[in-house]
Amino acid sequence: MNEEHNGWNMQLVNDMFLPFEAQQIAQIPVVYNQRDEFVWRANKNGEFSVKSAYHFLKQRKEAHQSNRSIMPQHSKIWAKLWKLRTIPRHVHLMWRT
Repeated sequence: MNEEHNGWNMQLVNDMFLPFEAQQIAQIPVVYNQRDEFVWRANKNGEFSVKSAYHFLKQRKEAHQSNRSIMPQHSKIWAKLWKLRTIPRHVHLMWRT
């Protein structure tokens, strides 16, 4: 950032990033003299609590488990599928070329 001009040091941004990335960075407004603050987005009032952290982690775990392709009733099927002997990928690719 360039505090003298209240914005990005575009020379540095252009040197460090690809053109489309630099363009997106340049669109981010730079705000000086504003107090930073911590906000916990998992709670409506923005304040952290152990209770809100517990609920956040519980919801995250439930969401992760619902996205699994290995459900308990299918675990035997998946175990058999992973044990199948197939053509190794590198050999398969050689045969296609």
